[in-house]
Amino acid sequence: DASGAITNGFINVFNVVEKRIMCWFHVTKNIDTQLNAIKDKKMKAELRRDIEFMQLIKNETIFDAAIKLFQKKWKAKECPLINNFIDYFINEWYMSNKGWFEGFAIGCPSSNNALEATNPCNKNRMKIGG
Repeated sequence: DASGAITNGFINVFNVVEKRIMCWFHVTKNIDTQLNAIKDKKMKAELRRDIEFMQLIKNETIFDAAIKLFQKKWKAKECPLINNFIDYFINEWYMSNKGWFEGFAIGCPSSNNALEATNPCNKNRMKIGG
């Protein structure tokens, strides 16, 4: 969830953080909160879709290029609310917490919610068996 306390705790124990993987669920939760400032539903949906496509990128060089194109595309709209969101997104989810796209740490899950993801299956099994 990009908590500074987690990073600081890790540094206190291990003295270094090589790569900080971000849970995709927490990234989208924070992004959606910021997107609420944009009232145009089509623009908001397109922004979200662009970010979802970038999350699937499997290579850091391509991801970096995609971020630049994303920023250029949306800054060209010259809309203050969109510019504010893009500034937030670049600062928070590219410069500070880049570890949310699939290619950031190959072989590691993009969410730490695996247990939560199985809850509906478990609940359905309980209903069937019970």
